[in-house]
Amino acid sequence: AIVGLSDGHGLPDGFLEADLSSSDWNPPLSIADASRPEGNSGSAAMAFTVTLSHAVSQDVTVRYSVLPGTATPSTDYTPVSGVLTIYAGQTAGTIHVPVLGDTRYEYDETLLLNLSEPRHTFLSDTQATGTIVNDDPVVLPVVHSFAVEALDPVAPGYTSVREVAVSISASDPDGTITAWAITESPNAPAPDAPLWQTTPPDRTTIVSPGDGVKTLYLWVQDNYGMVSVLTAL
Repeated sequence: AIVGLSDGHGLPDGFLEADLSSSDWNPPLSIADASRPEGNSGSAAMAFTVTLSHAVSQDVTVRYSVLPGTATPSTDYTPVSGVLTIYAGQTAGTIHVPVLGDTRYEYDETLLLNLSEPRHTFLSDTQATGTIVNDDPVVLPVVHSFAVEALDPVAPGYTSVREVAVSISASDPDGTITAWAITESPNAPAPDAPLWQTTPPDRTTIVSPGDGVKTLYLWVQDNYGMVSVLTAL
């Protein structure tokens, strides 16, 4: 908009006419959130779009840097920093953050892109969130072996006590085993059930009443809350 200062008959001596143009006042700058699939290897750019409300006749600059959210620097993404320039007459620029691919299942993860030190602009946003979207299938933890033996010497296959020793071997291809459970039911316990133990058990107690053959089931849970398939002894 143009504002003219005049009374229509000229101004008295000592005054000047001036046109005040709004086209070059510092425009607000914003940044949008971004996301991209993780990928299986190498790196691929996550693109953040930075936008001015309108173009101006001089270059606009802003400094940027990346901070971790739930993502891990140098494992899930490559940290970057620098200065973005939106050249005179333009209204947008792009910041690229390299995302590092892998084949391990994990939750969606986040990183934070911060803006600071604006020049010829002011920040309407100072931070955007980038989401690294998991694209790997769930891999369940695996039980390799589960053995039970009586704590007291008895005839093979029998025990006269209800507490028995156990030995366990298990692993998780894409995470860490964080909990173990032994049940007498073939139904997997809920991930938040109280019977889960945070260390591998070396013994367990048979709780069902009566004599006869007892079947025990071993379950392991990983750090993603995934539970192994049925393993019986």
